[in-house]
Amino acid sequence: MNRLLNEAGLERYYQLKPQRTLPLLNYFDRRPSLEWLEQQPGLPDGHLELAVEGIQCGACVWAIEKVAARHGGARVGVNSALGRLSLRFEPGVFQPQAYISTLAELGYRVRPMDADFEDRSQGVLLRLGICAAASMNAMLLSLPFYLGLQHEDGSGFYTMLRGLSFGLTLFSVLFGGSYFLARAWRNLRQGVAHFDIPIALGMSTAFLGSTWAWMHDQGNTVYFDSVNLFLTFMLAGRFLQERALMANRRSLLRGDAFEHAQVTLLADDGPRDIPFPKVLAGDRLLLQPGSLCPAEAVMEPGQSAEFDRAAITGELRPASLKGGDSVAAGARLVSGTAARVRCAMPFSAGLLARLASASSGGEEELPVVWRWAVRWYVGLVLLAAAGGGAYWLSHDPSKAPQVFIATLVVTCPCGLGIAVPLARTLADRRLAASGLTVRQPGLLERLQGVKRVCLDKTGTLTFSHLELADPARLKALAPEAQRALMGAAGSSRHPISRSLFRELSARGVAFPEDGRAVEVPGEGVRWSDAHGEWFLGRSMDAGPLGVPGRAVLSHEGRTVAAFDLRERLLEDAAASLQALQAQGVAVQLLSGDEPARVRALAQQLGLEPGAARGGCSPDAKAAAVAEQPTLMLGDGLNDGLALGAARVSGTPSWERTVVADQADFAFASASLAWLPALFQTSRDLRGALWGNLIFAGAYNLVLLTFALRGAFSPVLCALTMPASSLVVIALTARRMRLA
Repeated sequence: MNRLLNEAGLERYYQLKPQRTLPLLNYFDRRPSLEWLEQQPGLPDGHLELAVEGIQCGACVWAIEKVAARHGGARVGVNSALGRLSLRFEPGVFQPQAYISTLAELGYRVRPMDADFEDRSQGVLLRLGICAAASMNAMLLSLPFYLGLQHEDGSGFYTMLRGLSFGLTLFSVLFGGSYFLARAWRNLRQGVAHFDIPIALGMSTAFLGSTWAWMHDQGNTVYFDSVNLFLTFMLAGRFLQERALMANRRSLLRGDAFEHAQVTLLADDGPRDIPFPKVLAGDRLLLQPGSLCPAEAVMEPGQSAEFDRAAITGELRPASLKGGDSVAAGARLVSGTAARVRCAMPFSAGLLARLASASSGGEEELPVVWRWAVRWYVGLVLLAAAGGGAYWLSHDPSKAPQVFIATLVVTCPCGLGIAVPLARTLADRRLAASGLTVRQPGLLERLQGVKRVCLDKTGTLTFSHLELADPARLKALAPEAQRALMGAAGSSRHPISRSLFRELSARGVAFPEDGRAVEVPGEGVRWSDAHGEWFLGRSMDAGPLGVPGRAVLSHEGRTVAAFDLRERLLEDAAASLQALQAQGVAVQLLSGDEPARVRALAQQLGLEPGAARGGCSPDAKAAAVAEQPTLMLGDGLNDGLALGAARVSGTPSWERTVVADQADFAFASASLAWLPALFQTSRDLRGALWGNLIFAGAYNLVLLTFALRGAFSPVLCALTMPASSLVVIALTARRMRLA
């Protein structure tokens, strides 16, 4: 990162960035394809609207804008809240491909915008702005009445003010209130209890009752200003909710899993590429280096290749296969040459298809206690208003309308309507500050019943790639040995080779152009140059426990250097898991890796030996997770079934796969400090919602008593309703403040 910024002349980045930022995983060793860029409709005209990931602070925005000048110049607009990148450039002068590639090297992933996304918060914001303006004017128009203006004091002025108040309120109800009326009607038709129903009911009844009182010259029961204020508060709460949902949708890019992934079919009429779902049993496939095997298959006779099965089993050790050997669905070819296989079953019957069908979404819904409160709230308020009106109708008919309308106004669900979206918005801000992105609604509510966390090992507790145990050994190599090592490692997709390649690249070692590499499957890479024959081989069985691989560089048959590879734990993993256990949450490791290595990792993390289970198949992981309500963290395809069986699931966010799409949330931090904070946020949200519910119940009970006695006037209603909303906001903000 430092080298890239210096080469781009962006040293000022370090003056602008905050002291603490969240490290992002694997941005530098995963280069996204830019084939989609050619399909963007605005490319020929020099106008692109794209999504950008990885922005953490103002320094990131500054860097993204400044890099554009290095590639021909463009007008760049960055909206960090929406994750949007706008480019205006002159075609042929500015090179968007090179610019986006540079951003990827700096850690900012640029992708096409989701064309089907609808930003519903903008419509709510427009309604909110207009209703807020109407509300302020309605309050001013009502002030003379609160100060004692009567009908007989000046009938023309009195009538004009009342008429203006009615007109403003009618406009607010039709324009802003239609949002709640339409949603309440849809909920009633579906038989769903939602806060839109009492909101629409309270607004409609107060407006119609005030209109009737105004037309019958009963000024003591006119609540036009309260109706406007009520609508403004309700729209503000709904805007917070839609804004939070919009921010999450913007950060998520719709993925079609394996629907558009393709593989080469060796058909009788010639080879052609087909989508994964069209792969059938008996098909002959040609797998290029780096390709996934779409379904269970068998290597053809005379073939030999290495497959990385980390996504299937969690095992970092690639498997050397030959003719007749089985190839698992999801295994990735890491050899330098293509391999031919014959499918033993169709894609639809394989593991990848099962994982793809497990992906699901959901709609935002209220917690159970709030749905119960809504059902009872509507009935009790209507019963109280009707009973109070009937009582006064028989004792003092002049007070009956006042009691009926005041009961509906003072018991309006203003505080309740703001409490849920505000608490959830603040909770989402907490999660975002911890590097989490919510993918499915109801995450924090479901988490409240979880008492166990299960974690995969590779790519979840550890980084997904190996690293050198002693990088200083590279520096001790002679220059010609470094160049040969770069040539051999850079010519292979083997995990060990890629680890050496990353280290050499970070040290500025250039790829040699005067040599030739030949990969020997199952053995290593042979490199020939002016200095002779070099060989980079691996010895996976060498080294102590916990060292998953060892690479050996030899020259003319003589060993030059040996490099131990290791897995690196995420930062603060041990401390984070201990903090989680201190909260009463159990921790268990579920991995497809070797049991001995999993137990060694558990010991390193300070976990009990019984908390580590190695050698787990996908079905075994799913069965273990289903034993009790569990939060499951995993990243590989072998974790997909377990993620689906878990009550709450999470994945690292560095790569979009079907596993990531089916998870409830994704995390981008190279630390697990967010994990205990996630459980704390869930508890705080529950406390905030219950606290607001108790306050609303006590508030409505007290004010209902006064309203039924006929002691509430429009002035008191106009004061108590916003006051209750402000109290709810203050209580919620205090409970859900950022840690």
